[in-house]
Amino acid sequence: MSIIQGSSISASSTESGSADFYDYPIEQSLRFDGNSYLSRNLTATGNRKIWTLSCWIKRAKLSSLQYIFSFGSNGGGNDGIATIGFDPTNSFYAYFDSNTSAPYGAVSTTNLMRDTSSFYHIVWQVDATISSADYWINGQKVQNPGLQPPDYTYGNQTGWDMMIGTQAWAPASPHLSGYMANIQFIDGQALDASYFGEISQDIWVPKTFDGTSSTGESTVSTDYGTNGFLLDFSDISGTTINDTAPIDTNHSSANNWTATGF
Repeated sequence: MSIIQGSSISASSTESGSADFYDYPIEQSLRFDGNSYLSRNLTATGNRKIWTLSCWIKRAKLSSLQYIFSFGSNGGGNDGIATIGFDPTNSFYAYFDSNTSAPYGAVSTTNLMRDTSSFYHIVWQVDATISSADYWINGQKVQNPGLQPPDYTYGNQTGWDMMIGTQAWAPASPHLSGYMANIQFIDGQALDASYFGEISQDIWVPKTFDGTSSTGESTVSTDYGTNGFLLDFSDISGTTINDTAPIDTNHSSANNWTATGF
């Protein structure tokens, strides 16, 4: 399994993470080679309308469809799909699907995501109770013209799948090519990028998710929720990637992942 050691990251550099520069250096990432992915079949139902995903990602291959994260039911049709990824034009995009509607499209960014030398920080915030989905790249909120989730029940439920690096409804392909680090899923809270990163010497860098915003906004719960997780790749047993999020009232047990193709 390709764990990259000592790769402390920021959005615009891969400098070694000195303590005075990084309050929270990320020292390990996982390499996805275009044939590998992580999967988790859910054994409990979480919040099917509200969540936040935060991850750091460094691209290795451009100009192809690649999935970052997805909900779905393998072989169960499209109803309940929710995913983010890169499209063949190198735009960041999101997709939602139900039996009544299927909003899909690229999320407008200032520049296409074509940098293969640095890590991007991506935050995906969803609150379908108010038909809202917002996105941050390297701490900057990006435009999202008309791409909002309909008010329906998503697939964060028992028996459904979460996938990292591929599509949950047909994981055979396509797959992500690149590196991912510090993948966090907060089940039941809609949070912005300031809870996961901050500006240091004019560079967007990681911060510990401790329930406080780096911009002084309201404190939130540090409970990752029923299906929440933190994958920092510090705890791996064979093909099992262990969830290292703190155990709490709702996040009452570790939500571990299975690695395939590494």
